[in-house]
Amino acid sequence: MLARLLGLIARLFGGKRRADQSLVSLVILAESPPDLSDDAIVAAVKRALPVSAPEILPGGHMPAPAYAPGAGPCRTLPVAVNRAVFGILVAPFPYTDPAEQAYEGDRPDFVEAFARHRAWLAVDFVAGASDDAYSVIGQIAAELMDDHACLLFVPALGMASLPSPALVEDMRRGVWLQHFHITSLDHTVPMQRNDPALEEARRKALSRWSEFTDAFNRHDGQNFSVKFPFTDADKIEHMWIEVSSIDGDMIRGRLGNQPTVVTNIAEGQDVERRRDELEDWLYMREGSMVGGFSLHALLSEEQP
Repeated sequence: MLARLLGLIARLFGGKRRADQSLVSLVILAESPPDLSDDAIVAAVKRALPVSAPEILPGGHMPAPAYAPGAGPCRTLPVAVNRAVFGILVAPFPYTDPAEQAYEGDRPDFVEAFARHRAWLAVDFVAGASDDAYSVIGQIAAELMDDHACLLFVPALGMASLPSPALVEDMRRGVWLQHFHITSLDHTVPMQRNDPALEEARRKALSRWSEFTDAFNRHDGQNFSVKFPFTDADKIEHMWIEVSSIDGDMIRGRLGNQPTVVTNIAEGQDVERRRDELEDWLYMREGSMVGGFSLHALLSEEQP
């Protein structure tokens, strides 16, 4: 489903991004439409980026979707920051059609928050060049959020988080993805355990493991995570570990997912696994995801 949700924002700023350039976006779902005039958005952007002297470009409006006939239009406002253009979207209607599509995932609190939302806003990187697009996006979004925000997610990475003061503060600092949990797309996309695409993703992860360890040892990135299968009797669940140390073939860290199938382990628990059980790895560097081979396979499976 995330790939289909991602497509909505891509269409809103269609034609401004290369076909091979992935969407870099932060979406904020809210319980009610944000009270943001154009002047308030401009003021928020200038608070977020006082050193960059952002240039506010002419904005526009797009009609509400058919499933929200009484809602106002979606407002769009491009912002030029150095050599890049970011887009701000404010929509006074649900992110998807409530009658046709509900969010499903491995975190009940995320599902409940998604069900509460009635409006959304997004900050996208839409054109140009940026060494750290996610940092800029977080800084802008922190100044646009209000108390009605109920869920934040990064569509291209399959990561989500509930709002919190600590998250907002780190968004203002431009370092915020460590607060986000990698939601298990395995639960939302039905794929067979021995699916060839996932087997190929595992092969890539193992063959390129040295790339991950080199970056981890050099501290060249953040959000270093690895994916393993976890079993409980005849049950199996594929979840991510936030890596704390690597000692030869042993990988240690904290479980980053809330289990929904197995019951013999809990989110945040310290775990230790062997490299030969590895299914995937990823980390963030300069606003981009490195690795994530199974995520790419699952997102590709969602494409029509």
